[in-house]
Amino acid sequence: MADYTDDDRLRLRELLPFYLNRTLDPAMQQEVEAWLAHDANGRQELQFLQAVTTAARQRVAERAPLAGYEALAARLEASRPPAPAWWQRWWQGLAAARWAPVGALGVALIAVQMGWNVYRLDQQTPTVSYRGTAAQPARAADLKLVVRRDARFADLAELLVQNRCHIVWGPSVSGELWIALDEPGSAEPVRARLAASPLVEDVLLVRR
Repeated sequence: MADYTDDDRLRLRELLPFYLNRTLDPAMQQEVEAWLAHDANGRQELQFLQAVTTAARQRVAERAPLAGYEALAARLEASRPPAPAWWQRWWQGLAAARWAPVGALGVALIAVQMGWNVYRLDQQTPTVSYRGTAAQPARAADLKLVVRRDARFADLAELLVQNRCHIVWGPSVSGELWIALDEPGSAEPVRARLAASPLVEDVLLVRR
């Protein structure tokens, strides 16, 4: 039986975790095994380390390390506001743009023009003529109206009704509208009244 000093036992006891994990080199592993064969206290300590290691591994397996992350992800997903609809995203982008008032006016005018077209479906479809680079209906425009950027559609619509005229084309990207008069002979007086409106930047007679 080998004689072990207290220092030897302390050194060998410190090697037990590495022996249990099988990370010792062969010479040290044989030395630890020889000591365990003759030291009951050493064998008991090794059994204790084995029990602790087994219990720790079982606890980790039962805990499911990703369960906490999955619960957090589910809570974040539940608290996330719903994504805005496409038209809301479009409107937000338009509102942040410099030309938001003109864009809103253009949308409203297009809607009114579509309603006007539906109203006139029972009438004969006019032929199309061209003046410059812009296509014009056979009922050619009498005035070209340049609308201010901050003009409200409701105010502009009321102005056109008061002056007995309506939109036949537009708006363009720069806010221009082509206007036809219910009474073409009144073009000059109507032009003067429209030019005096705070909604209008400029009014031009369309030469024929």
